Amino acid sequence: MGAGPEALSGDVGVVAYVDSSALVRPYLSDEDGHVAMRKRLETGAESFVSSPLTNVELTAAVNAASRHGRVADPHATIEKLLAYQRGFVLLIGLDGD
Repeated sequence: MGAGPEALSGDVGVVAYVDSSALVRPYLSDEDGHVAMRKRLETGAESFVSSPLTNVELTAAVNAASRHGRVADPHATIEKLLAYQRGFVLLIGLDGD
């Protein structure tokens, strides 16, 4: 479920909360701002945190996009998306650990 808040100790600069809509955007090319959001995540200029519930919401969003013909292979997209976000987003436990 990601690291706890202690992983943000020290000088981390800007910390931004991102929700599932921001994290799924780089994988849905028909979404406004998909390129800009991917670049923002990848620059390393900010640290990002989110809720562990994000993984469930990401899966639901990709499956919904697939039902509407926006994603050809939802399973592959979900796997890529979850691996991708693990590299950029710290999931903070709901109970603080």
